Amino acid sequence: MSAVGSPVFAVGQYVCTYNSVAVGLFEGDDKCPTLVPTNKAFSVDNTDAFGKKTIERFNMGTDWQFKGTFIEWAAKVKTIMFPFSASPGTPGLEGIIGKAYTDLAQVLVMTALAGTPAAVSGPLTVTANLAILAPNNNPALIFGPALRKAPLTLDLLPYTSSGVVNFTVT
Repeated sequence: MSAVGSPVFAVGQYVCTYNSVAVGLFEGDDKCPTLVPTNKAFSVDNTDAFGKKTIERFNMGTDWQFKGTFIEWAAKVKTIMFPFSASPGTPGLEGIIGKAYTDLAQVLVMTALAGTPAAVSGPLTVTANLAILAPNNNPALIFGPALRKAPLTLDLLPYTSSGVVNFTVT
């Protein structure tokens, strides 16, 4: 017997790839792969009649980020952590200063695991063509007996494909 109103639940693992390579497991709960929007607006907040009160805002776009805590320590995760290296994935080896993020960004794909409610209720896939480590996201390298976790934030930069998009969903 189902609950009143037949609720639809979207739970289930998403498998993530970066530059066509599976990136492995994520920590659970709020550290799972997450897409986070940041809305941008121009505010009308300095007028003779209303002083510094905000009386209107105009949409100026939305920035999107991918957040998640990677728990596998392998070349595939290090490539995401150190995209600016002269040899991507190698910490401590400085790459070209001034190189555009869009030249370094890679494709990030999240795919719902077959047989889960997420695969039924969707989205089945999320594809971001320009994903790269966000500024001021400084992954720490832990050397010790604790599990080496990598809480990372990637910017999903916009591109043009039938309009301006940060990612597509199917």
